[in-house]
Amino acid sequence: STSPQVGSFVDDRLTLNQSLYAGRNLFTRGNWPTSNCAVGSVCECELPMGRNWSYNAANFQSGSDIKVGNSYINPSNGELAYVGAIPGAADRFEDTWAIIVVVLACIGAFLSAIIFLYLLIMYPVRGGTSILGFMLSFAIILLYLAVLAFIAHANRNICGIRRFALGFVYALAYSSLLVKLVDCWRVRGKDEAYPAKYSKLGRPLGLFLVTCFLVLIQVMINAEWLILREPDVERIFYDDKYWPRCTPENFYDEGLVLSLCYVMVLIVAGILIAALSFTTTKNHRESRWIMGILILSVPCWVIWCTVSILGSVRVRDAAVSIGLLVNATIMLLMVPVRKLYLLHKYNVLLEEEEEEEETRSQMTGTSYRDSGSVVGRPYDNRPILHDTGSVRSSNPGRVSEAPMNY
Repeated sequence: STSPQVGSFVDDRLTLNQSLYAGRNLFTRGNWPTSNCAVGSVCECELPMGRNWSYNAANFQSGSDIKVGNSYINPSNGELAYVGAIPGAADRFEDTWAIIVVVLACIGAFLSAIIFLYLLIMYPVRGGTSILGFMLSFAIILLYLAVLAFIAHANRNICGIRRFALGFVYALAYSSLLVKLVDCWRVRGKDEAYPAKYSKLGRPLGLFLVTCFLVLIQVMINAEWLILREPDVERIFYDDKYWPRCTPENFYDEGLVLSLCYVMVLIVAGILIAALSFTTTKNHRESRWIMGILILSVPCWVIWCTVSILGSVRVRDAAVSIGLLVNATIMLLMVPVRKLYLLHKYNVLLEEEEEEEETRSQMTGTSYRDSGSVVGRPYDNRPILHDTGSVRSSNPGRVSEAPMNY
């Protein structure tokens, strides 16, 4: 059978009899007909009398018109894309993997905060590099909390938080570790009983300011990025969803990794300084533990950066959030938890020495308190950088596990 003529194109004018065009209802339902002319390309159409007409295909639907259950032209390839859902900011928290990561991040943040407050109150050493340990503990809490920004779907505010917070929390953590390593390198090769001098920039306030200066460099990088390109969000058709993405959609993940180049420099510098101070036994061989943190961080960074750039859209934010979770946990276990363990051992030894001295005083008939001892003054808040001798240095033959600078 012969198909009816629905219209004509004469003298550059299209005349269409809509009552005969069966495809008009597709537009009202949001189901667009397919075309061999991909969006963004220019196609040549043959017209009567041997003329050609150039047609520039364009994306003619706006984002506000997208509705669930309809099909639309995908601007990236010109194909039909079905929209089964339009994710909101909190929708991804219902996914199984997101629930697991959020629960672990919340547990980690809670434990980090409890340990931070406990050590802040109970840790005996306030001088030296202890300020850096507390800064690191605070950074670990922020690392866990930053996971939530990458679990949530993108919107304008979340995109801004992601771009600023990721570099800031990483810079705060690794700057604290780097300054600690510089202090370990400074006192390398000294005798165990060598009293390290903390003056000028070596004082707690100076160490704090040096660390803040290192973090400020990353803050400037993040601020410049936010100023030059304001955070925004655009949506793409992906996996039967109208998926939200931070702008620029085609370079956002690469830009996020590139904004962390300074943090990568801090990690490499830390590994080099840790290698130079590897033989030092100061502060319970802290340089070796920090070197362990940095070495374990390298493969974690390689994996999450690679997946966030080359992986599918669905797994890119997940890679960043899991990377934050793993790095924060490594730092938590190897610094605050380890210091908590050393503090526990110190308290046990302290109680044992008190009992021994009390027994000795009873045998000799002399009060240990009256003999000028330091019983009743359980902590000496001065920095202790050597780990030989007793807790109170009253029994030189005994090995102490007293906590050093945090």
